[in-house]
Amino acid sequence: MDNGTHALLGAAVGIVVGDIYNESLLGLAICGALAGQLPDLDILGSKGDDVYYMKHHRSHSHALVLMPFMALIYTAVFSLFSDASFWGLYLSSLGALVLHIFTDILNSYGTYAFWPFKKKRYAADLLAICDIYLLAILLGGVVGSLFWRVECIYWAWTGCGIYLVLRFIIRQKAKRIVLAEMRRSSVWRIVIVPKMYLFNWSYIALSDEDYLLGQVHLHKNRTVLLAKYPRPLLEAWEDSERMKAFMEFSRFPYCYERNDEKVWMDMRYGLSKKTEGPLRRKKK
Repeated sequence: MDNGTHALLGAAVGIVVGDIYNESLLGLAICGALAGQLPDLDILGSKGDDVYYMKHHRSHSHALVLMPFMALIYTAVFSLFSDASFWGLYLSSLGALVLHIFTDILNSYGTYAFWPFKKKRYAADLLAICDIYLLAILLGGVVGSLFWRVECIYWAWTGCGIYLVLRFIIRQKAKRIVLAEMRRSSVWRIVIVPKMYLFNWSYIALSDEDYLLGQVHLHKNRTVLLAKYPRPLLEAWEDSERMKAFMEFSRFPYCYERNDEKVWMDMRYGLSKKTEGPLRRKKK
């Protein structure tokens, strides 16, 4: 998720902890908001290196097993600048860190949440990287709790839960629409990819021969096929460090040639018309 969502989630946790422990809501909200940024500090090591980024972003720094220790170190540092109790700070930071990982799992990027027990990226394909509806709910809850009534944060948590259930139901509906239109094809896997808007989703459909990329418009109850590409033979590409990193990162790898260059991309990002890749939209 985006950093704004992580900050608001952390602040929301801090406000709940502050309400339970009868401590400063603002102080613990700040504590949680800053703690919610910690896992994404892994990008600082990349220094513009895309191989490092693909291999390490959302890897060890997003492992749930490490969150209690990360929260402990953060609490020890933050306590030097705060009068809040140790448990208030620790629970605020731990909650912010765990929710950071949880919400990252809900989008399409993929997160090594269960490292070192499972060395695989988990992605639920439920939320876009930036979800304006979730942001609005959290922002209303945090601002309302700090400047009006603390009950606002509990209303916001309830709203977030209802919203996630609603998105799940809508995504299942989108998948049924795609399945209905492809029931006579040779497609054996369909992945529904979230977009920013609630009733517009993208899809990636796989058959033994092709990738099918398209969109689902729920308000029209139909799909739009954007592109169809032959499945690549990845064995044909060299065994380089960059390729290994790409294969570890990518869920739907695609390889093609452009201007005598070899180009690798993940078809999740080929769904964007702004992406430099094999997907092209032709003008009617």
